[in-house]
Amino acid sequence: MKIKVLAASVALFCLNSGTALADTSLNDYIDQSIGNSYRIKSLMSQHDVEKIRLEQEDKYYLPSFKIDHTTKTHMEDGRDEVGIDPWDNRGHESNVNLRSNIWRDNHSDVYSMLESKADASGMNVEIEKSNIRAQVTTSVYNIFLYESLIREGEDILKTAKKIDADIRNKVKGGLAKASDRTTAEVLITDMENAILATKLKIKQLRLNLEQVSGIPYPEDMKMDIAAVDALIGKTKIGDINNNKSLRKKALEVQAANKSIDTADNWISVDLYAKTKAEDLTFNRTDSEVGIMVTMDIFNPTNYWKEKTATSQYMSEQYLLDQMREDMKLSLESQLSILDSNRRLLDSQEDSIKIKKDLIKERQNEYQINVTSLYELIQAWNGYYLAIQQKTDTEATLVNTMLSIDVLTGEI
Repeated sequence: MKIKVLAASVALFCLNSGTALADTSLNDYIDQSIGNSYRIKSLMSQHDVEKIRLEQEDKYYLPSFKIDHTTKTHMEDGRDEVGIDPWDNRGHESNVNLRSNIWRDNHSDVYSMLESKADASGMNVEIEKSNIRAQVTTSVYNIFLYESLIREGEDILKTAKKIDADIRNKVKGGLAKASDRTTAEVLITDMENAILATKLKIKQLRLNLEQVSGIPYPEDMKMDIAAVDALIGKTKIGDINNNKSLRKKALEVQAANKSIDTADNWISVDLYAKTKAEDLTFNRTDSEVGIMVTMDIFNPTNYWKEKTATSQYMSEQYLLDQMREDMKLSLESQLSILDSNRRLLDSQEDSIKIKKDLIKERQNEYQINVTSLYELIQAWNGYYLAIQQKTDTEATLVNTMLSIDVLTGEI
């Protein structure tokens, strides 16, 4: 029994340890950000309001039930006296009314209009979720890229400090000039400043990200370069037809179109039942059940409603057309930026390879006193600058690709 208890305790410890040590994935962080968004909660509540209105229209036939009671007192106004009859002489009347609208000719139009409005309201939620996904993904990927740049800088800084230590020994032994030591210190200072500037950029990215997500950036964020490469190397690009803002506007246009038909209601049919009693005991009653057909032959209010709804529909349609054209131009612009930066990235990668080879050559030449320390330091500076430029280009590609995904509704 003790062995079983011990085994269970060990298993529980391992489970808890595994949970504690588990890295936070990007999807987990996005889900937490969406879950903590009060704006999304507000939009979801507004969506619920529209769905309730739709349900109300769907159940338009539900009857209304009313009871009213009236006590009537007859005033006496004769030649001899003016007064009120005693209580026993007062009249009482009670009415029980039940009414249900069993059919009206604009029900399907009203339902379709409210359905489009509810769907448009639901798209607001999806649009906000997409915006959060895009902003969080952009910031997380950029943080990862600049953290990688810092690691490159720290490796170069270690090399610079080794060079500095070697130069100091050579200066002491009279094998190098004092200016060589200063040159090595310049490389160290430049790298320290570059690393500090990148750390400040990461700090700003984290602050912006936490404003979007509403939660601190996890230190154990799990990310690898493969995810970034997959995004910036993506070749399959959609079109704007799936853009969520465009789809929302199309639903609003549908609702505006249907509102034209809802402006008038020519015929409605009501089922009613009522009971009338003339005393408090309901002993004397008059009951009836009937069907009432109402025909709205001419109503100026409906005419003006229809004209207003038609103009509103045209306005919404023009806005949809303009939005579609704007998004087409925006997508073309982003695709052009994407293509230019991809070609730039290829060129920068080739440049980095050349500069890396140059460093090896300079190091070998420096060892045999063929080249100066200054030229070696310049090679290292040029190499880091190339990596820095490549990182900036990758960050631009991430921003551009995610902007395209938002435009095409793929995120």
